[in-house]
Amino acid sequence: MKERTIIFTLPVYALSRKALSDKVNKEIERIKTTMCEGCDEDITRKVIEHETFPYRCWRFNHIVGYIEVSAGLNDVYFNLYLPYKKKRYCWNSRQKWLLTNEGHDYTHFRVYDEDSAEVIFQKIREYLEEAVKMFPARYYVDLEPFYIGKKYLDIKRLLRDVRERYAQE
Repeated sequence: MKERTIIFTLPVYALSRKALSDKVNKEIERIKTTMCEGCDEDITRKVIEHETFPYRCWRFNHIVGYIEVSAGLNDVYFNLYLPYKKKRYCWNSRQKWLLTNEGHDYTHFRVYDEDSAEVIFQKIREYLEEAVKMFPARYYVDLEPFYIGKKYLDIKRLLRDVRERYAQE
């Protein structure tokens, strides 16, 4: 099988940025009232930084899966990567999970020459909406790379280049 060209990789987080912020703020209040009561402000800040790192950082630290959108010869494919072991996510853990590709049926669609870029992006959006449903409802799928990429990516040219590369091999 020939290698596909990755168009987007969309992270799936265990928590939204707001949900993590709420949890971290509660933890900070707990630290202030139990561990640092009566402490100097500088010491309190250092203790909080030490006790809440790295899990207070949302981006890249709470990824529990991702959706990869790639282009083949005449198709756009969707691969879903989920945790190998399905267990409860512990938000303040420093442990990472092994992510594996979950084989799902109907995770690609054919692209025809007459399809416009808008039609292709519409199909990708519809498939992404279905892929999001395969993750637990409490997870947060970051679709921002798709919406930003839609503005700047010439999808027709990208698919044409992939076809030309396939023809040369």
